[in-house]
Amino acid sequence: MKIFNLFLNYSCNAKCGFCFNPHDAPPALVQGMSTEKAAWSLLEAYRSGCRSVNFIGGEVTVRGDFITLVSAARKIGYKDLRLVTNGLRLSEPGY
Repeated sequence: MKIFNLFLNYSCNAKCGFCFNPHDAPPALVQGMSTEKAAWSLLEAYRSGCRSVNFIGGEVTVRGDFITLVSAARKIGYKDLRLVTNGLRLSEPGY
């Protein structure tokens, strides 16, 4: 299965010493790509044959639009969605 790695941002809610993300990344990289660009990237990758997507970055769950992007991936047709996360937000009852 062809996999699309969608790198969304460098923002993170943890400061792990082993992380590859630069601690001094410019604000534009910390914020990451816009919702529109991310959705467009998902669509283009799907059109090119990807049926699996890895949501990666710094920590993608800190993005306010993350659930929107997951929903967009499902609507586009992705059957396999993966999340690389530190899990901190997933432990929050309201999330």
